[in-house]
Amino acid sequence: MATEASQPKGQALAMSRTVLRESVVVLLFRLMVLETLFVSIVYFSDGLFLLLGTALATTDGDPSFVFPWYTLLRVILWIGILGYTIYIVLRWRTNHYEIRRSVIIHRSGIVFKKEEEYICNVIESITLFQGFFGRICNYGTLEIFDPALQKRVYVYNISDPLELRRLIRTVVVGTKPPPTQIIFDSHPPTE
Repeated sequence: MATEASQPKGQALAMSRTVLRESVVVLLFRLMVLETLFVSIVYFSDGLFLLLGTALATTDGDPSFVFPWYTLLRVILWIGILGYTIYIVLRWRTNHYEIRRSVIIHRSGIVFKKEEEYICNVIESITLFQGFFGRICNYGTLEIFDPALQKRVYVYNISDPLELRRLIRTVVVGTKPPPTQIIFDSHPPTE
């Protein structure tokens, strides 16, 4: 979470904007899953080429043709894993939320940029969704409901969601005002 202005404790929060990205834990988890998938494919292909080479050697075939295909497959896998790793990191880097006074902006896109702006003058509720691993690794998703827009805005997989919820309540203008009590008097006022 990056802010433009930092305040000493005890002072009112007076910042112009806050930029939020997905939690680094989520990024690392995606990269670990990708690496596990890659290692599984490599082990599977090793076994497949070993069986193919053994079968060709026992049937008087030429096992030497297996090596170029094996090398080509490895190069294609390495290029694929490198490309997808770069894609995951770039997507994490270019997908962020910006919280300003009375507005939440979601910017995303690597090549084709997309910007969604939600003007939140009054926030009725901020709901936190946090699973087991989210509680352990301190990340979660916030759902912000603005009754004027009649829309829910989701801020996905951000780190320290409890602090962010407090920050949104402080930075975004207004929370839902308490209901006004209207008392109907059956007696007209006397003059």
